[in-house]
Amino acid sequence: TNAKNDITSVRVKADSLTSSMTNANNQISTLQQTAKGLQSTVSGQDGKISQLQHDADGLNFTVANGSQNLILNSGNPSTLEHWWYQRDTLTLRKHSFWKNGTENLFVLTNTSSTDKKTLSSDYFEIEPNQTYTLSFYTFSNSALLNADVLYLPRKAGSSNIFDTVITLADNVSYSQSNAQYNKITFNSGDYNEGYISFYNNASTTEGTSAELWLTDIQLEKGSIATAWHPSPGDIANLKITADGINADLTNAKKDVASLQVKADGINADLTNAKNDITSVRVKADSL
Repeated sequence: TNAKNDITSVRVKADSLTSSMTNANNQISTLQQTAKGLQSTVSGQDGKISQLQHDADGLNFTVANGSQNLILNSGNPSTLEHWWYQRDTLTLRKHSFWKNGTENLFVLTNTSSTDKKTLSSDYFEIEPNQTYTLSFYTFSNSALLNADVLYLPRKAGSSNIFDTVITLADNVSYSQSNAQYNKITFNSGDYNEGYISFYNNASTTEGTSAELWLTDIQLEKGSIATAWHPSPGDIANLKITADGINADLTNAKKDVASLQVKADGINADLTNAKNDITSVRVKADSL
């Protein structure tokens, strides 16, 4: 009777160890899948960092070998950062008029037939009494009454939002059939900083959305409008993004290493469990 009890006890122990071994196997499988997922993420992030660094290097070369664009986030935008506008009037959309619908443009909308809606850049520093050139592409839908473009500067230390208004375009009707290139040259006056504002002046019909589409906005010193290129600030933002991804990548690599250590530990426990089962079965057989 005692021997039978011993055999039963040993078999229960063997069954328990087998169950533990199955659970350990499942844990190892899950950890291995998670590690593979993280390794895939690491590989993808490596590619992102490489592309961002490549882009930043290319943009640095462009800026170093040409004029600087003073307007941040001004072409193929992915966010609305660095622009000021009334709520629910600005969106990012693609259109067949611009690069076959492959890049984003700013769309400034207005459903009012009496009120103006504005899109204004961040402030930028500017040299007093110098020639500057603003260039951009734009088009509209048929509901747009007309549009204005203003330069609003102020002197250093001024507490005003702007000290004066320099009109660059007044009551202009833009193309409704293609992206129209615009170039405006002006003198900066006796001021040290300012911003550019685009005005959607009104809808021709109250309640109908008038759309002013804009992209590749560039302000540069001199009378020559060069091909659009990002602002140096955009390049700095690219590098910050690359650094952030690199930090995430380092953490992901640590996570993979930690998972591997845990899997190795469970694997060791699994080996010990197998040995215990073998030992228990030997004992059962001897009984």
